Amino acid sequence: MTYEYYLTDIHTGQIGSRINLGNVSWSKTVGDSSLTTKPGKQVGKDEVSQVDVKWAEIPGDTPRRKYEAIEPDRKGIVMMDVTDEDHQRGLIGQPVIWGGIANHTPDTRNGTTIQLDSIYSMLASRFVIREGDFTDNRAKQVLGYSKMTMRGIMAEVGRICFDMKPGGSAPVDWNYLGEQHRWQPGEDNNLHSRSYWAWNVQNLSGKDVFDKLRGVIDGVDCQWRPYLTASGDYVRNAFIAGTDEEKHLPFTGRPITFTSFHGGGNLDKVSIDNAQAISRWYGTGAGTDAETLTYMAQDLSMVNGPGHYMLREQAYSDTDDDKLDMLKSDVDGKLDTWHLPIMQISGRFSINDPALPRLSLINPGDPCYVDLYDWPDLPDGHYKSYIEELSGDGSDMVRVKFSVQTIPYFNEEQ
Repeated sequence: MTYEYYLTDIHTGQIGSRINLGNVSWSKTVGDSSLTTKPGKQVGKDEVSQVDVKWAEIPGDTPRRKYEAIEPDRKGIVMMDVTDEDHQRGLIGQPVIWGGIANHTPDTRNGTTIQLDSIYSMLASRFVIREGDFTDNRAKQVLGYSKMTMRGIMAEVGRICFDMKPGGSAPVDWNYLGEQHRWQPGEDNNLHSRSYWAWNVQNLSGKDVFDKLRGVIDGVDCQWRPYLTASGDYVRNAFIAGTDEEKHLPFTGRPITFTSFHGGGNLDKVSIDNAQAISRWYGTGAGTDAETLTYMAQDLSMVNGPGHYMLREQAYSDTDDDKLDMLKSDVDGKLDTWHLPIMQISGRFSINDPALPRLSLINPGDPCYVDLYDWPDLPDGHYKSYIEELSGDGSDMVRVKFSVQTIPYFNEEQ
């Protein structure tokens, strides 16, 4: 299996000329993706990705045509995985990552550095404000959503930021538009209510709004997953998100099993990060001075239990939270993640492993298992997990990071 890269139209996703990007690093997380040549980049937190390319590799027989081939805000780049069978059948492969060209700088006589934006990165320069709502003198218009699913609100926000702005369209399918929440007995009638006031523009970038919708305790995972249209001439990105009942991304098929033992397995270079519990969270919301909205969430089972662990506290603030239930949702989400000691397994696998699917079929958010044996301070186990992050350097080895999970000695189910 190899990687190949093509230029596309940024608005429609129409596939154009092939371009050789050479030695490229790439990454994908549940909510983001990037292409980069900077080895120290923080994966999944990027807003600008960069790709170095020689002028000789850029299509065009005149300076103007070379400029237009990689023109910012008009062109994109798609990374394809291509199998031997694809080559034999004359196919271009399947898309792994798509991004829009935001800029190319610095230019030298030998080449240039192309800056790429993922859809998630593009949201940072779009605001959740309808055309005409931000007016001179006072902007009192409000964009409100209620009785919808979380992914339905996300889709509506995405549509406002892209499809409803001049020059804003991108090859994205905003699934779940208008999707209603299925109410359960005893639920708060204000569940999933969101209001976005035009005057609060400094807090309304699409990226910030998405981060907040994902970060609350009832938030859901989301992703923009590239695919080829039936004609094979266009690449589009399907907005995929979990449901209110199942927060993880939808998945059909059989979970992959990664195996690591001393001296072997299909997962090598394994490492495990650990973090201690944070038992108390102080939250602040809208307001000033003594009128600031406050809420505290805590789970002192570690502190008061037989282990007598040290107390760790943390503070969280979001001035957009002007209602107590919104602040509670944010802070409870933090506590839910951190109330017990956690770990995160990572390693790498080969894209040419015949026991694994092709790379374009492996996505962050997919459920999986990690069979871990002979680890010095963890029990042998068949650990249920999710793929959190994939990254590579253009070789046949892919780095994988799995979702955070409770250290097994503290698992509440045991």
